[in-house]
Amino acid sequence: MSPSLTFVFASPAAVRAARLIAEGLVVAALPVIAFYVLRLRLMPFPDINDPAMHTTFIVDPRDIFERYTDLFTPTARLREGARVGFLVPARISYLLFGPLGGFIVFRYVLAVVAIGPAYLLMRRLSGAAAGLTAALLVMTCPVIITAWGTDYPDSASVSYLIGALACLAMPSPKHQIRWAAAAVILLTLAAWAFAASVVIGGCFTAVYVARRWSRAREHLRRDVAIAVGVSVATTAVLVVASGMLLGQFDFILPTIASLIYLAHPGQTALWHSSSWAWAPYETYLLVLPVIALAWVATGAGGFKRLPTPHLMVGMGSRWHWLLPPQRSSSAGRSCLRSTIFPPSRGPARC
Repeated sequence: MSPSLTFVFASPAAVRAARLIAEGLVVAALPVIAFYVLRLRLMPFPDINDPAMHTTFIVDPRDIFERYTDLFTPTARLREGARVGFLVPARISYLLFGPLGGFIVFRYVLAVVAIGPAYLLMRRLSGAAAGLTAALLVMTCPVIITAWGTDYPDSASVSYLIGALACLAMPSPKHQIRWAAAAVILLTLAAWAFAASVVIGGCFTAVYVARRWSRAREHLRRDVAIAVGVSVATTAVLVVASGMLLGQFDFILPTIASLIYLAHPGQTALWHSSSWAWAPYETYLLVLPVIALAWVATGAGGFKRLPTPHLMVGMGSRWHWLLPPQRSSSAGRSCLRSTIFPPSRGPARC
């Protein structure tokens, strides 16, 4: 081998590029490796019919709208067709790869959306081992794995939220705007996939704004303007995609109408538990406050001295569980055992 070729292959830049490519391949292969090594269940048996209702909009959405719009609109039963942050990519995957292949490919994409930013964030903070640990925590979380196994839209929103939080906390002064824009795209997708994501995404946004106000106030207006523009652009793309792929351009008004309908006292009494009697049966919910208290204890010496990424992840993923405790009683114990409630708080566990 000539000296010039030896220099090229042994140069620090070439070694670093090779290492980054190898790490990227490992992260990309991690969902496949986890599936075979851990024998993950690809499709858990759902105990409610909500996932199947979303499947119908993935397989033949125009038929549902044409046949049932007049019947279902008064009771907001077409709200499933408005969850375009999940349905649009799921529909694209279905059309490209078929029923089973589309399901698997979309779940692989959701896994990469979650573990990719998480790996990169922790790698930049503490090294490749920490990044791999973060990715493994996501890939071994039973709540998230169960959510990915159905066509309920929280399967997408949990990945979007994890990825968004990692992007918001990414320590990259040179490309911070790009990471923030990526986070806004994911938060917008999460909001239009599952309305409950707005609560968690709102917490992430509030923490980010407060952090920028206290540590980089001069760029806050620019960040807000870019966030609004990116969110509007993402929504516009979803409007067009929804009309072309699902047969319904307007998903905003149906979403608002469904929220108003479900907030009616009669619906609240029907779908929400009237007491906290279910709580002793769901001990996994204790994970959230325990982790929050542990994080507060580690920062007892002064949060102002914490690095910005640590503060963003800690505050963003710990505060949201305090805001809507009434959500814990949604639909009683049966839904808490299903995939609907738990994944929305997946970022706090990971």
